[in-house]
Amino acid sequence: MIDVEKTSKDSTPFQSEWNTAHFFAGGGRGAVLKDLQEALADKTELVTLIGEEGSGKTMLCKMLQEQWDTTHKIISMPSVVESFEDVSRVAAQECNMEYPVDANRADAKKIFLDLVESLQSKGVSLLLICDEAEKMYLATLERIRTILDDVNAQGGG
Repeated sequence: MIDVEKTSKDSTPFQSEWNTAHFFAGGGRGAVLKDLQEALADKTELVTLIGEEGSGKTMLCKMLQEQWDTTHKIISMPSVVESFEDVSRVAAQECNMEYPVDANRADAKKIFLDLVESLQSKGVSLLLICDEAEKMYLATLERIRTILDDVNAQGGG
């Protein structure tokens, strides 16, 4: 029997923050991580990871970021981004690219496409992870999807 009083916070896998040291590869999670890596390496354009709350989707994304040896620039979106402009702003900030305060919708698209082009010129692809995408506005998800079409029309990345 475990004495809960003596168990340190870091020793339990059930925490509000993700500690990838507690990743459990059993239950098919290791295989799912490998499948994710292979799908993305094969340039799969869109991957949807579905599972019940607490099944380990976020942990898999954290593991992908930490352990995948890739040329992708991996950016995790905050749990709630309200617009494509937010997506573009976060991506630009993560890539140390200036994002003007007064940027509008058209600017956001151009900034995002310029960011992808800049990464492509360095041989790097962009991978956006939208955790809790079910909480995003459909219009934001649709703009991400249409930007993906634009990126692919320009040669992928």
